[in-house]
Amino acid sequence: MKLWSVERYKFFTRNQEPGESVERYITEVKLLSQTCNFDSLQDSLIRDRIVVGIKDMNLRERLLRIPDLKLEKCIETCRASELSKERMKVMDSSDSVHAVKGNDSQNKKDMTKTRQTKGKGQSFKSRGQSTDCKYCGYGHKPGRDNCPAYGKECRVCHKQNHFASMCKSMKGTKKVNQLDTQNQSSTDGEYDEINSVTLLTNEGKVNKINETKTSSPVNQIYAKMMVGENEVKFQLDTGATCNILPAKYVDKTNVIMDQNEVLSMYNKTTITPLGRTKVKLVNPRNNKKYKAEFVILDGECTPLLGSKAVQYMNLVKVQYDNIYTVQKSQSGEMTTETLLHKYKDIFEGTGKLKGEYHLVVDPNIKPVVHPPRKVPVAETTKGGVRQTHKE
Repeated sequence: MKLWSVERYKFFTRNQEPGESVERYITEVKLLSQTCNFDSLQDSLIRDRIVVGIKDMNLRERLLRIPDLKLEKCIETCRASELSKERMKVMDSSDSVHAVKGNDSQNKKDMTKTRQTKGKGQSFKSRGQSTDCKYCGYGHKPGRDNCPAYGKECRVCHKQNHFASMCKSMKGTKKVNQLDTQNQSSTDGEYDEINSVTLLTNEGKVNKINETKTSSPVNQIYAKMMVGENEVKFQLDTGATCNILPAKYVDKTNVIMDQNEVLSMYNKTTITPLGRTKVKLVNPRNNKKYKAEFVILDGECTPLLGSKAVQYMNLVKVQYDNIYTVQKSQSGEMTTETLLHKYKDIFEGTGKLKGEYHLVVDPNIKPVVHPPRKVPVAETTKGGVRQTHKE
């Protein structure tokens, strides 16, 4: 005999454990519900247990905003959110590794500085004056002025006063020697087809490129734009066919249109976006305004301006004179009119068959007189050409 109270207690107290995936948690909740004798309430109680028991507060808030939430929609949303975060972590980790390999001389300086700073931190710690700092990861004297991360911008989330190695958005990913590389950033998203960019006043120019003025080529180019009250650092990507923006920068009054599209990333993975919406941008360099369509992603990602946007806003100029391309045929598309014009001699006159043909008439057949044709033979031929072209 089963004790329903005990089984239901296990069900209602089952929360997602640290390090447990959403998929695993959902499976465990479903298994526990099978021994609780919930009858017709089983699906709704499983849904409620998932919403209450998940550790991701942002995901829980998102689920609570969905009216008349069904179990299937709840599970689908949880899976999509976890999958999106896992893929973003892979992308961020990949970008961090490239950043360390990108500049050998700079990396040696950073590693030397890291060792020196860490050495000092260890001496402080040995005297019992400090512990490892949650902003820089090293030991140092108390006070923000003694923290090497104070005033520095994180290369992952672009916020101030902490290194990328200690960034909260990097939880669950590998840290590479705890280096704070100043000339690289987290990975970009990729992409779907851009629909439109609308100029509100005039074209704009780039605000900042990697924070320093340089004439030499760089691996990644950035421009700061104002989105509402937020200053957002966009990566300029001429290889992207859409604009990307995290949902946290979208105003609540903006309507996000649902879509069935999937973004294909550079590493052949896919991400399902929340949808599309039009966003107003202001270039703080010259106060020129734009309105562009963005693909909205849930969670942390690098804001991105795609190929059409960066060209239209004069942030990147393509030198077409230096590009060898295969020109399109000057004849243009073959239409019925061009076909009739090109071979007009076929459709003029009565025409004449080559050679001679001998007709044999049966003398027993009575001749018949037919009325004139309503449509000339030439016009009938043209009609046949048009019909063949349509087919």
